[in-house]
Amino acid sequence: MYRRTMGLGLWLAILLLIARASATGYAKEPDFAGYDVFGPYTVPLNDIGNGLKIYADLRSFIWSHWHGHRRGYAILTEISVEESVPCQTTYIIEPDKYDNWHIDKRWKCKKGHPRAGRSIITSVRRVVRDRSGYRTDVAVADTADVPSESYFLVLLDVSGQVVREL
Repeated sequence: MYRRTMGLGLWLAILLLIARASATGYAKEPDFAGYDVFGPYTVPLNDIGNGLKIYADLRSFIWSHWHGHRRGYAILTEISVEESVPCQTTYIIEPDKYDNWHIDKRWKCKKGHPRAGRSIITSVRRVVRDRSGYRTDVAVADTADVPSESYFLVLLDVSGQVVREL
């Protein structure tokens, strides 16, 4: 009897760990002590001005932490215009175990659309935003001190593929 109970308890513990990892996206809750925090913010569907401000602030946060090698995490919820589905993205800026800086981008959608994903970003570039608000291919120097409204961030993975443009 003890042996059966022990086995059942072990299986319940394993199922609980799997359920927790599925719900949060982490096998265990990360410890963000010592990390700077951006958010959580929600980009509103009907307030373009406020949305643009949030994106500009997010670009500034990501760039300053990436360029300055400062740990930080940002949480942003965007609502899909087509489907009206809220999707939460977390950007974790930190070094890996070899002290190489990266951004761990995790996202998940809610409300009947259980989509989720993860990308590891190994390169961040700034490119000029033209007067019409469109992205150009003109790079912004890493040392240039320019307002975040004047550039886009291009986030790339290890193969050089664009993961996200902000």
